[in-house]
Amino acid sequence: MLKYLKLFLLLWCGSVHSHVESIEGHPHKQGFTYTSLGVYNGGVKLLYTAPVTDLHTLGPGTPDDLLPIVAAGIVLKDGSSECWLLDQQATEYAAINAYQFTLDYACDGPEILHIGYNLFEHDPEHINYVDIVFGAQPLRAIFSGSELSLTVPVQYMTEQSGWVLMDEPPHLTGKKPELVRYLKLGFDHVLSGWDHLAFVLGLVILARRFSSLALLITSFTIAHSITLAMAAMDVFVLPQALTELLIAVSIIYIGLENLWVLYRGNWRIPDDLSMSRRAIISFTFGLIHGFGFSFFLREMGLPPSTLLQGLALFNIGVELAQMCVVIVPFVILQRVLGRTAIFPVSSSMVSVAVLFFGIYLAFERIVL
Repeated sequence: MLKYLKLFLLLWCGSVHSHVESIEGHPHKQGFTYTSLGVYNGGVKLLYTAPVTDLHTLGPGTPDDLLPIVAAGIVLKDGSSECWLLDQQATEYAAINAYQFTLDYACDGPEILHIGYNLFEHDPEHINYVDIVFGAQPLRAIFSGSELSLTVPVQYMTEQSGWVLMDEPPHLTGKKPELVRYLKLGFDHVLSGWDHLAFVLGLVILARRFSSLALLITSFTIAHSITLAMAAMDVFVLPQALTELLIAVSIIYIGLENLWVLYRGNWRIPDDLSMSRRAIISFTFGLIHGFGFSFFLREMGLPPSTLLQGLALFNIGVELAQMCVVIVPFVILQRVLGRTAIFPVSSSMVSVAVLFFGIYLAFERIVL
């Protein structure tokens, strides 16, 4: 059910993926790697970029030491015939603490390109972002979880689109996503971060006016922007395990408080409910959630030359996703159901769901 709800949110908010990753596991713990793959007449050129910390789980050593492991972990076939490796190189990309591997393959066509990704296959949280360049149009895909292979009908696509393969390997950068893609990364991260979504939904469910909604979201935004910036720039960082546990505690708290407020008001929102007090709560826990956002961004890596721009775009993406997620529930619960006897039941059910989700996360993070 959660998987389908996530798919709905992705479509509803306009986020387009070629693949929707599994929600099992927690996004803050995921490793991220990048593949740029250029297809041309007679061959394929591949550039693979991965953080040093992730690569050292495959084996110790320099980029040259890890090169055979990376080359063996990526399999390219043209139909049923395996492409053969012509050349391979490895370099260190110190600016983002990553290694880059360039692999040049010869393929007969390629006509039907099969890509197999066998690196980190035992890590269900690992994600590999893929850009496939041929003709005039890049294609984008994701390897994650059980989705570790991809078939690209090169001949069919070129015939149908009129694209023409180049005779020489294309130039690939593949170092990191373009700066503007940090906006999308922030947006997508919120939609895949069920802990953040649960807290925000629990936070705003008792807001009866747009002004109250704006106050709560603004206080949360200011707070998490502060700690996100501090952590991303290595000014101050809380331990990840502690942060994730505190995020679960924040979800439990907001669920309990909602139920207490409704109980105190005879299962209606009391007229004396102080939104200023809830804004303080929103700000306090927003500081914790900002550290949570930062772990994702730190794993992605921000080159020093574009740190501020990337940080700002990522944060804007987070805010767009938050507003996208809260507006529709607010309108439904407050403007439609809020005028009927259904509202106490619906708001209580949502608060109970938020509470139990927080308890589940706390148990998972303490035990695991």
